[in-house]
Amino acid sequence: QLVNILAGMFDFLRDRQDLTRLAFAEAFAAPKEMPKALKHDKRRKRNFEFMQKLIEAGIKRGELNPTFSVHALTCGIYGALSFYLMASVIFPGTKLNRKTATEVVALYLNGAKTR
Repeated sequence: QLVNILAGMFDFLRDRQDLTRLAFAEAFAAPKEMPKALKHDKRRKRNFEFMQKLIEAGIKRGELNPTFSVHALTCGIYGALSFYLMASVIFPGTKLNRKTATEVVALYLNGAKTR
């Protein structure tokens, strides 16, 4: 599910860098910098809560480490997603595709430490 979500976001935004820039500008704008009509706090909260429910279900199924809070695990995967979206704008050549989504999720689930 996580790979599908990240791959879907990557597919949608890969060729829409202007939209990605606008979304990050809005997200990090000072309170009075953006017109109220452009604020999408409810949508952002809904998207985060959707991811949170997936993470919570993964914990209940025993797929994710329950020593971490649902919030911390959600921030981890959401942070990785957000970074790759920013990187695609800042670092030309950053690949936004299913392979990258698979690698990001594998790193998130398994870590970088050798076993």
